Amino acid sequence: MKKRYITFAWIIALIAMTFASCDDFEGEQQMPSFIKIEGFNLVANPNTSFGFPQDSSFLTSDITEIALYASDGKEQKTLGIYTLGEDGTLNIPLLYKGKTYLEIRPVVRLNGMNATRTYYPFYSSILDTLDLKEGEVTIIPKRDISYTDNTKIEKRFFFEDTFNPFENASNIDSSAENHFVLISSSDSVRFGNKCGGFYSTSSKDNFKVISKDSISSSTRSGVMVLELDYCANIPFEVGIYGKASSSSQSYYISSVRMSANFKDSYKPNDARNWQKMYITLGKVWENINHNAFQLWFMPYNSANNPKGFVHIDNIKLVTYKGGK
Repeated sequence: MKKRYITFAWIIALIAMTFASCDDFEGEQQMPSFIKIEGFNLVANPNTSFGFPQDSSFLTSDITEIALYASDGKEQKTLGIYTLGEDGTLNIPLLYKGKTYLEIRPVVRLNGMNATRTYYPFYSSILDTLDLKEGEVTIIPKRDISYTDNTKIEKRFFFEDTFNPFENASNIDSSAENHFVLISSSDSVRFGNKCGGFYSTSSKDNFKVISKDSISSSTRSGVMVLELDYCANIPFEVGIYGKASSSSQSYYISSVRMSANFKDSYKPNDARNWQKMYITLGKVWENINHNAFQLWFMPYNSANNPKGFVHIDNIKLVTYKGGK
């Protein structure tokens, strides 16, 4: 008898849940509107001068997502971060209609990791006012963005002249040939006429190459990003070399280890596997109290690749202008 009472109670509960579910869909339901974002073009900023041309070689980017904010004229709401499709476009449903204010911020992956996706503060945002209609798609054509007026390029290495800005680190025999070379072969260069590179034949190649010039910054924010384009068939590390005070010793600090990204089976139109990276230097820079430093690279050839290489170009140290 007790078992019958329990079964009857379950039946009553299921009936109640069924009617409650039906109530959720009663009345008028809101149909979303849609937007299609067609991507970005990184272009020169006419309001700022970096002291060198803002040409196609300089204006490289890898914007993989967007951060979207919306408002109907009241408070602005954060809608989230959305990944762009392989064609660089994105379709998003929105529960907004009529006059809607949108802000679209370009998002990059710091240090190449999905977990560090964030809008890039050195790129401008897109502000748009749209008239959204339920069930209809509003297209936002590909829009121009640029480095912000407050961006400062603290240091750059473009490798276009005959001067080699890197040398062997002090832990290498001073008589050894410079491991960092300038490359002009069309099979290796993607931007301009030259790129930089270093090579490793085995894990025994334990060396660093370091910038000849010391780098300092007047920014008070402590924010610094190393932008670079690279193509490599072995991993390599990037870091800084400096001292925390005038009385302390200089030491090497690693920022990140980059993965190999080169595939032997690339096609001619694959841009030779070059990849854009945004590397955060602010945290490691704090370890030397934001003092002057040198930039270094080191190959990591644990697989003993007899033809290990790392090609790099368009190195830019990006900060805010002083006072930020």
